[in-house]
Amino acid sequence: MKIKRIALLSLLLLLILTATAMAAKWEKMFSADNGVEYWFDAESIEYKAYSDVDAKFYGKPLNKEEIYYWEKQIFTSQVVEEITERYNDERFLKTAYSLTYIKLSKKPKMFTYYDTIYYDENGQVIEHIEGHATGNNLRIVPGTVGEGKYILITTYCEIFDKEITARSMGKR
Repeated sequence: MKIKRIALLSLLLLLILTATAMAAKWEKMFSADNGVEYWFDAESIEYKAYSDVDAKFYGKPLNKEEIYYWEKQIFTSQVVEEITERYNDERFLKTAYSLTYIKLSKKPKMFTYYDTIYYDENGQVIEHIEGHATGNNLRIVPGTVGEGKYILITTYCEIFDKEITARSMGKR
């Protein structure tokens, strides 16, 4: 319940700030108790096309049950140590943030993680991990950070559906 409130309050603040101008690309979702700040790139949110067959015969050019976007995670020093241990690579000690390309599926509620790129504080790439070898599909569990992200992104897409649809159609 606490995560839902945080997500909804963050979305309300986001809407207030973006109602006048969409100057910022990165929008903060929330800071979690796990030592990570979560951000999303509002300009990268898109729907992708169904197959050509679905588009031709069923008139569904975009699959709005799947939402694609870039997420930015900014880490505390404790999280950086955990990342370094996980990869057993001292280069990760310089990690400031990561960017991950994500697919959010509405049914079943799931995140699919594709590319993750770790950066140092100067914006230099530490490591680019393409399509995580393991654990790249995660079900969304109620009461977790994942559920908070799910609520925020899906609500954002409902509110800005026309803009996201237009942008997505232009990328096909």
